[in-house]
Amino acid sequence: MSGHSKWKTNKHKKGIADAKRGQAFTKIAKIITIAAKEGGGNPDSNFKLRLAIEKGREVNMPKENVQRAIDRGVGNADGASNYKEVVYEGFGPEGTAFIVDAATDNTNRTNAELKTLFSKNGGNMASSGAVAYLFDHVGYLFLEIEKNKIEEVMLTVMEEAGVLDVVEDKEGIDVYTQLDMLSAIRESLTAKGYNIKDGELIFRAKNPIKIEDKNIIERLISFSELIEEHDDVQKVHVNFEIDDEIFK
Repeated sequence: MSGHSKWKTNKHKKGIADAKRGQAFTKIAKIITIAAKEGGGNPDSNFKLRLAIEKGREVNMPKENVQRAIDRGVGNADGASNYKEVVYEGFGPEGTAFIVDAATDNTNRTNAELKTLFSKNGGNMASSGAVAYLFDHVGYLFLEIEKNKIEEVMLTVMEEAGVLDVVEDKEGIDVYTQLDMLSAIRESLTAKGYNIKDGELIFRAKNPIKIEDKNIIERLISFSELIEEHDDVQKVHVNFEIDDEIFK
């Protein structure tokens, strides 16, 4: 889930690996297939595919599974790829804003199932644009940095062309970039020896709402994880942040 909090920090370290392995493989295979279908099967020239393959490596996805997903995307395997990416918007408990990235071969089914999840948990799906204006669509990187070097690295990273913001995190720094500069910035920082633990395109809340009530936090976390566990959902972006002190 994309949002500022200690919970978020823990989530993006483990990411999709927290899901059941079989479900994780299935979800990642979808985005690999879609990326290959859109931009070809060579990760060297298809950054979106490269990101998807790296997600597979994080959960030890077998190479043959990765290749099968690529082949399906470029039409070299049995069974044509009908998957496509869809972005859903909605309001969760307490009026919080949600953007849900999904990969599906049946938009009617996915829409109906997500609508039910929202409505049964104090939320509702929204029309396109009703929530998106609350977010910026940006690139995101997480750099694992030793605590005594964080300030120095933050200053260095801010000098990279295309970097929009750098935020200190528990075990490193969050780096936000222009969408079209994510690939170049990642390559530049990797060449400089930085340990990049995560990289993706996200929706970042422009004015995140800070949640401090423990009961509300538990409700929001429960709902967010319920949405994330849906088979077609790839990522969930929210406009709230959680106070670290709640977890101590």
